Amino acid sequence: MKKSFVVYIIQTLLFAWLMLCSYRACGQTLIHVRHLSYDIIYDQEKLSPECVYYLLQADDFKGSVMRKPKYFRMDSKLPPPRRKNKDFTFTNYQRGHLCPSGDRDSRKDWFKDTFVTSNIVPMTPAVNGGVWKDIEEECRSLATKGHVLKIVCGTFSGKCNTCCSGRKQWYVPDTLYKVAKCIHCDTLQRAWIVPNEFGYHYRNQCNTSPEKIWPKLNPIISKFISLWIKQ
Repeated sequence: MKKSFVVYIIQTLLFAWLMLCSYRACGQTLIHVRHLSYDIIYDQEKLSPECVYYLLQADDFKGSVMRKPKYFRMDSKLPPPRRKNKDFTFTNYQRGHLCPSGDRDSRKDWFKDTFVTSNIVPMTPAVNGGVWKDIEEECRSLATKGHVLKIVCGTFSGKCNTCCSGRKQWYVPDTLYKVAKCIHCDTLQRAWIVPNEFGYHYRNQCNTSPEKIWPKLNPIISKFISLWIKQ
């Protein structure tokens, strides 16, 4: 796994540099944030993550119940303005992890590091506690069988909603996606597209292929992520 992790770091830094150069050339700004065990591509204009990507293997999680922080902290690695935990208070949405804490509970510092506002998006209760949770568990199930997975997940097709008692507006994604691919077996991969709708429980309708996801993303992010997950 050490070799896989070193390769992952090198690929991550190289691809992130290429992506940011391309984005600046287009006159737009994305921020690449490196956390302890995952990476974020963050849209500073929307104050929302575009996607999160990381490796997942069985040693990364134990299934134990760790004490969760009382709140999500602001990401100090981002320039202001930053999302605050209270921005989600009194809304109809929940704080939905992109890199789930359940994937990172083998180490306390990794676990705690997932509780930053740059790693969450507004999710409906049905999705966050239902379909999205089931997909997270399916990925962990694959990892327990000895597979090392590349995981990428994010959002597309969103809009600014007033969902905080009329006090604030921020980006709420219409759709979530997730791709999992085994780094040692090209044929083992999974992909899902999940409508971020209230009352959505149709897990069996979410299965798709990565090829149907990439065209829906920002072109530069699509190129970056599709290259990373194929390497």
